[in-house]
Amino acid sequence: MPKQSLFLLNNPFVLAQADALAKRLANGTAGEMVAQMYRAMLGREPEPEELRLAKRFVAQSGLSKETLPWQELAQALLLSNEFMFVD
Repeated sequence: MPKQSLFLLNNPFVLAQADALAKRLANGTAGEMVAQMYRAMLGREPEPEELRLAKRFVAQSGLSKETLPWQELAQALLLSNEFMFVD
């Protein structure tokens, strides 16, 4: 499993999908945009702690209106266990 995760981390397809999702986000507050991303990728609202951490991640980048931090957040969700496995 670790090899798969490393492969996906640098996979051009995964990077392109993360970029496409980040560009698809509608304007709004950081919290609204995080919620959009969670709904689109995981089919649910973010938990309060997930929302807090995601907003902090984007804010720390200093580029909250740029695509890059949103692309990185989307990539992290694409690589999450919740996205990869169905319970």
